[in-house]
Amino acid sequence: MLLLRRTVTRWGNRLLQFTLCGLRCTRQHSKTVYRLYTQDVRRNATIALVKRYFEGATLSYGIGLDSRTQSTDENAVTIEIVTSKPDAFQRVLHLAGDIRETNAQVSVLITRQDVTTFEVTERTVTHGEL
Repeated sequence: MLLLRRTVTRWGNRLLQFTLCGLRCTRQHSKTVYRLYTQDVRRNATIALVKRYFEGATLSYGIGLDSRTQSTDENAVTIEIVTSKPDAFQRVLHLAGDIRETNAQVSVLITRQDVTTFEVTERTVTHGEL
């Protein structure tokens, strides 16, 4: 069970902070999640390309199934980028193009989703707990 101990709300600058069981959570608006789906062919080259365009990303590896390819399955990677940068879409397009060229692929699939993020940070200690 989560216990709400303290609430700090500021709607003017769109920031909502609250503490759940001593964990500090911050609500941030207007983040976008971009996902790129591609074949896992040249892993190190793909990682280098992602680092060229973005400060952070998550790469998840798995098996891809696509009836358009000759084989029934292939090694796949999903690149997930959560950002609020205004030029992110252009960066994603360039990244997808570079990955497509590097991996000699017909296409790289991109999806985009607007989300609200909650970041859990360190445990807060009140003066009474010291």
